[in-house]
Amino acid sequence: MFFSYRGIILVAAVGNAGNIKKRNIIFPASIEGIIRVGSHDALGNASPFSSVGGIENDFCALGEKVLSTSHNGAHEYMDGTSMSTPAIAGVCALLLAYDRYLNPDGRHKIKNTHCMKYVLREFSKNNTGDKRMGQGKLELDHAFSYRDYFQGILNAI
Repeated sequence: MFFSYRGIILVAAVGNAGNIKKRNIIFPASIEGIIRVGSHDALGNASPFSSVGGIENDFCALGEKVLSTSHNGAHEYMDGTSMSTPAIAGVCALLLAYDRYLNPDGRHKIKNTHCMKYVLREFSKNNTGDKRMGQGKLELDHAFSYRDYFQGILNAI
């Protein structure tokens, strides 16, 4: 966890093995201290291919029928936890930027993966109970609209 103490936040796809009964979360998501990302469909249900087992998933994002680049500059719809992971990484970047905006004095609250997971948990929901969903999908309605709400979460870290 050397990276975590240095303020580096790593986000990794859990893999697409999909079996709940086996330890099948792939490297680097299997390392302690990383934000592990699974996949859900457009309705918010866990994708059947999203790996789970051993270490639990942290969060999910849309990972089915995601428009992506393909060979020779073409585009195609793809499925997989590698499609959902960039969404969570992007949210982490936005939250870090917002933390720095709210705390320009340099006393930032989100200092490592542990702090980021705490903030993300405040904006996630798993209504299904499905282990593949981890803490659930992110619902960021209040994250950027209500400055005091976000500041309150940061102050709780």
